[in-house]
Amino acid sequence: MAGSFEKLVKSQDIFISSQQSGEVGASAKQEFNSFKVCFNQHPLTCCANQFIRLSLTQFWSYRNWYYVNKTNNLFVVRDSAGNVEGDFSLSPKDYGNIGDISTEFGTQLAAAFTAMKSTGNFPAVNFSFTSTSTAPTTTGGTGDRLMRVRITGDAAVGNFLNAVIQTPQYYSTTENDFNDSYALLGGKRVSDSTDKTTKSFTITNPSGNHLDIVGFFPLQRTTTPFLYLRCSHNGLNLETQNNENYQSTQDEHIINSTIIAKLPVSDTAVSLQFDALSPYFVDLESRFISELDFRITDGHGRPVPLINQDADIEGNLFVNMTIKANTYETPPSPFELQTRPPPVPLFDKEPYNLTYLSQQRPNPFARNV
Repeated sequence: MAGSFEKLVKSQDIFISSQQSGEVGASAKQEFNSFKVCFNQHPLTCCANQFIRLSLTQFWSYRNWYYVNKTNNLFVVRDSAGNVEGDFSLSPKDYGNIGDISTEFGTQLAAAFTAMKSTGNFPAVNFSFTSTSTAPTTTGGTGDRLMRVRITGDAAVGNFLNAVIQTPQYYSTTENDFNDSYALLGGKRVSDSTDKTTKSFTITNPSGNHLDIVGFFPLQRTTTPFLYLRCSHNGLNLETQNNENYQSTQDEHIINSTIIAKLPVSDTAVSLQFDALSPYFVDLESRFISELDFRITDGHGRPVPLINQDADIEGNLFVNMTIKANTYETPPSPFELQTRPPPVPLFDKEPYNLTYLSQQRPNPFARNV
């Protein structure tokens, strides 16, 4: 909307906090993932040929949610014939390094295999986690960062060698089947719910009753490097479709966006601060704004999984941010003809109503006698 000839006519800073203070407010909507700002007697307004631009100049919150959570910790296990199916999840929490994530994966996989013994074509074998040889155990060290774990059975492994372990990322009636576990553990992504054979990890039997499970791509500690701040009002920003709705086709088609800013995530906080003009803004279509609804989502439009449902009501997960509301005026287009208004006619258009020229403007040729 804005161009090189826009003129700033008004600027306001709006200081916002979703921190609880006493009883819940009238809106009853002050959550971390969704909170409302009501302007009451101070609405944001602008006139014709003007528009309002919202920009984020400061944001801060504790990172009181886990890097490993229900959006990236799910795995599906099947026998080679596809007759039985189970799943397992990593414990939702923070892990100090990728070695710890490998250990957790091996531990949960051994438990899942044991639970599936004597089903399908699986033999009656109990498994336990043995070791991990993921190298390096921390990002930044020397190594390929591929996940490598070993589990050991108490009898011959049989068809467990041919088991199918998948990292699902498809929409289904199961809430978390659209999962980013492939990105966390470095497995091959499975995007088709009818695919029962693709293996996200390799399984080998090096000796005895051992099974070695190896990933294809480097491990990560997190799959959420950014959060996205969104505003309910229509603006002119655009985004790829996969940023908005994980329940639709994940492609690169461009759609209208409600995103105002990308929020970088660190181990301790979600924060940014701009001393000069913010690069993140949205030009609003409305000229009268009495309230703003904000949402915080991950890179697929999902709300951030909370540690528990009261973390942002009774706990210490809240938002502190500053929004700048600038009002700009746009001059007429240089391609539009700008002329003086037409003169008042000598005679009124109404019948029988005569207006003399001397009543409209002075006669430059008149002389005082």
